Amino acid sequence: MTGRPFVPDGASRGSDHRDRADRLSAQFGNSEQRNDVWRALDLVLPTDAYLNMGYSRAWQTHLIGAPQRRLVERALSELSSLDPHWHERRVLDLGCGRGGATRDVAARYAADIVGVDLVPDNVAIARRHSTSDDAEPTAVPSFVAGDATHLPFDRDAFGACLSLDAIVYEPEKERLFGELARVIAPRGVCVVSDLLAVPGVVDERALARFQDAWDMPPLWTRHAYREAIESADLSVPLITDISAYSVRRFRAWTRRFLVVADGPLGRLLKRTLVHLGTDAETVVEQVRAAHDALPALRHVLVPIYGSEK
Repeated sequence: MTGRPFVPDGASRGSDHRDRADRLSAQFGNSEQRNDVWRALDLVLPTDAYLNMGYSRAWQTHLIGAPQRRLVERALSELSSLDPHWHERRVLDLGCGRGGATRDVAARYAADIVGVDLVPDNVAIARRHSTSDDAEPTAVPSFVAGDATHLPFDRDAFGACLSLDAIVYEPEKERLFGELARVIAPRGVCVVSDLLAVPGVVDERALARFQDAWDMPPLWTRHAYREAIESADLSVPLITDISAYSVRRFRAWTRRFLVVADGPLGRLLKRTLVHLGTDAETVVEQVRAAHDALPALRHVLVPIYGSEK
């Protein structure tokens, strides 16, 4: 039987394509309040290119520097362990965001890579960066607006796939993995990073608040996630928990942020956020919700083999 996500009390159970597209556009587009936290993070992270959570070893800074590119490096290393020649095949970046990882792959390997994202603003930004005057003179990736549950590609169109912290926003993961099985050629390889939940670690209401504040559908458990992948006739050798290098490091930052926000310097912090053009209360709400939920969150790296067909 297909696995189901863990749904805390008060959490939304998902939405149709148009509603999901609208919500993601609000979160990652250019105008609405839900995008404000990303504009605030732009002070310390290159969110014009990357929208993933990042990856940092103990000796590396996380919110300043290149943690998001390090997550790309970690995922590419995993792909190479599955198939050393993956980059010689056509590659899909599923949920490419603003195209940072897609461009990295094209630049490093001269790979034929296509990025697909549900949010038109992201696709426009990715295309603009890839054709700008200062873009590196290597293989130019292509970018397509599309829904991960209805991919605009033929069967067996790709030999490899990358998806970094994107499908956490997809409520219909069974359909997504079914589409992945359709477009990945036999013996193809894929690496996905995603956010899962461990029930019972925090109050269910904290998870519900987090999911609402960040416009996420219910998070899945590890067991349900694996079951959904295998039900699509894909195989998962191992799900690796990389939380120690990402979300656990975020909690130290969120704690410091909230100490400032709730203390004597809170008004100065909020004025700074307003000066950045953000809604300060929305940003604080999102950070607080994340802080409360982080102990139950697991950032995972999932290698996937395509079906033998």
